[in-house]
Amino acid sequence: MGKRHRLLWLILALCLQGAAVLWMVGRYELILRLGTEVRLPCRAYDPRDPFRGRYLRMSVEKSLSLPPGGEYSSWEQSPPYARLVPDGTDARGLTLYRVAEVASSPGAEGLWMQCLRCRIGYSFFPQEEREKQATVTAILDFPDQFFLPEKFAARAEKLFTQGDGDGVAVYKVLGGRGVLCDVEVSGLSLLSRLKDEE
Repeated sequence: MGKRHRLLWLILALCLQGAAVLWMVGRYELILRLGTEVRLPCRAYDPRDPFRGRYLRMSVEKSLSLPPGGEYSSWEQSPPYARLVPDGTDARGLTLYRVAEVASSPGAEGLWMQCLRCRIGYSFFPQEEREKQATVTAILDFPDQFFLPEKFAARAEKLFTQGDGDGVAVYKVLGGRGVLCDVEVSGLSLLSRLKDEE
């Protein structure tokens, strides 16, 4: 293979890599601009990872009882979709959401978002009640890492420490995909508070 062919293959490989990055960034931006805003209650903490920098990590975990007898084991390898429905309001009157249904693929109706991970839990009845089925629970994890500029990370941790650690994870959802776009502490946007205090 001549130098010219190697150069063409190299250019093609670089173009494909660039296209993949542009597609990911474009999809992210599209969801941010056109997605439906969804708020899920969460708890937050701030680990320090020397390889990934500073980020606010949250526990956005929801559980839902499932009908017994279903084939749920595949959900642990390929996370399912959750149908989100309004469930009350926060202190500012903004709508909070809850999980109403879980399925392998998004349904035609409603607002669906793919989970990050899913664990299936089984509870069995005592031996004398063996005729009864096991109860099945899906434990769903949603995107839970909110990356912050280094200069904001320590202050963000302090804001959560001053409160009781509760917050609201704010997502934008479009076409079954969700993007974590902000975290609210005591009803206020974490990003806005950090920028205002600069």
